[in-house]
Amino acid sequence: MKYYLFFILIIFTFISCEKEPEIPTGQGNKIELSVTTDYAYRFDTVALAKGTINNLGYMDEIKQYGHCWSVTPQPDTTYSRTKLGYRNTKGDFESTITGLNLNINYYVRAYIANETHVAYGDQVIIKAVCGGLEQILYVGQPYNIIPIGNQCWMSQNLNVGSIITSTLSDNPHSDVTNNGTIERYCYNNDINNCNAYGGLYDWNEMMVYTQTEGVKGICPDGWHIPTNDEWQKLIGCLGGNYVAGIALKGSAANQFDALLKGYRLSNGAFVESNIGTRFWSSSTNQEGLARYIYLTNSYNGVMDKTYNKNGAFHVRCLKND
Repeated sequence: MKYYLFFILIIFTFISCEKEPEIPTGQGNKIELSVTTDYAYRFDTVALAKGTINNLGYMDEIKQYGHCWSVTPQPDTTYSRTKLGYRNTKGDFESTITGLNLNINYYVRAYIANETHVAYGDQVIIKAVCGGLEQILYVGQPYNIIPIGNQCWMSQNLNVGSIITSTLSDNPHSDVTNNGTIERYCYNNDINNCNAYGGLYDWNEMMVYTQTEGVKGICPDGWHIPTNDEWQKLIGCLGGNYVAGIALKGSAANQFDALLKGYRLSNGAFVESNIGTRFWSSSTNQEGLARYIYLTNSYNGVMDKTYNKNGAFHVRCLKND
């Protein structure tokens, strides 16, 4: 019996003398959890956030990870967050953040958590779309601002400048001149159409007689004439050609509201009232023809076309980045 007790005592002593495993504190431990917040891009009320897991910590696995966000700095997991679940590998990951207010800045951090600790990446900011602006006043007229993706568009057709009468001719021509004053046509030479649907501008007048893509032109300070690439970005953000055509013609308060109220041909004739509309871009093709976006009620999609610069189409201004 004595030998048996002595043997048990030796085993107990041997085990008790082994060093206890170090439990990390989350700060300064030997193998820390580590995550990076790479970016967060807003698309209207939704944002896509990316993070990278650099180290899984001493447990070599994480029980939960994702992104947390708040309107106050340094958000943690007590705030809104995505939950992407269990993981035992390093590498990048993405979260979809929903329900954002367009006019508020949000702070975002990636996080990873094991059973005992949470680690955060650096904070990034999702900025309020359009600087938080919902409307701009230009030459005494208000224009609502609509965020689409990361772009900020006027949701009404531009309507500034002196009214010029369009004369009908057999040849392409312009009735406006480079005189330092903004000049516009009104459909059927009726000012009521300008007031209701916006002015019609020939390409050179809109561009203030320059050839530079993305120029301010007749837009207010901080805004510019959209390029063809910027129109295509808008179309892509709305889901592509066919879907975008329907969306652009949408007339709700938060939609583009294209208004199919016609345009002026280069011979001076007004056409397609309640049928179609054309929007200039500030881009040209290799032949020097101006590029424009065409919408019509006979086709749901968006058409990207070219025309000579003496036609007069509607103008939408795009906010500078």
